[in-house]
Amino acid sequence: MNVIITNIGGGYDVKTGHFKPPVNGTYFFGFSGVSFDGQNVLLHLVKDGQRVISAYDNSGCRCCGTAAHVRTDNEWKCAGSGSNGVVLTLTEGEDVWIELADGYGVHNALYHNYASFTASCSSNSPASKRASSSSSTPEARVTKGTIRHKYEN
Repeated sequence: MNVIITNIGGGYDVKTGHFKPPVNGTYFFGFSGVSFDGQNVLLHLVKDGQRVISAYDNSGCRCCGTAAHVRTDNEWKCAGSGSNGVVLTLTEGEDVWIELADGYGVHNALYHNYASFTASCSSNSPASKRASSSSSTPEARVTKGTIRHKYEN
């Protein structure tokens, strides 16, 4: 389930989890995810089918008991989080999304926003500003469920 906080310019597609910039410009992307049930987390930001940057955490390993860890079935399991960000120059219609790598897990629970994907345009090219019918800066802020497994349709 996706929770759309803002989608100025309509660049984020809730059905696919992909962001396509509505105007040419320089965009900041941020993404994060929390591991689930003792798994590690590995996320990739992908642009037009090519990995650009990743986020990894292996704190999901079984570990000693501390206040941050949960004890289940006589074993301690911990959760970790991975996050990253990047600035990309994009042209209108290019495709950007987040993938969860095979064998890794992200926690996603109703009413909790443990995964997020943010895109924000920091500058538009002069040509795209003239062509745009809106004076608003394109932006998308989405949480929960926006990180897709790479084989999920």
